[in-house]
Amino acid sequence: MAETNRTFAVRLSLAFAFVGAAGLARYALAPWLGEQAAYLIFVPAILAAALFSGALAATCAIVPALVLGYYFAGSGGTAAMVVIDDQGNIVSFSA
Repeated sequence: MAETNRTFAVRLSLAFAFVGAAGLARYALAPWLGEQAAYLIFVPAILAAALFSGALAATCAIVPALVLGYYFAGSGGTAAMVVIDDQGNIVSFSA
């Protein structure tokens, strides 16, 4: 694969770019999706990050995807603690 020719910083930046693009797409779809499918759009982004950036960079990109998914689930900025449903979604997404 071409990932061996890139430095880790470039591969990590590419992985974060995939997650950022997914976050922007999810933000654009927010009026229609609401709080539903908060984490679903990040799955293809993580898969693309793994394909083009490698497993380690994709694993690092899970963290901002979890934060953005938590934000789009309606809990970001409004609740002081993670509710049980959000914990289940976070665990199933990161597994």
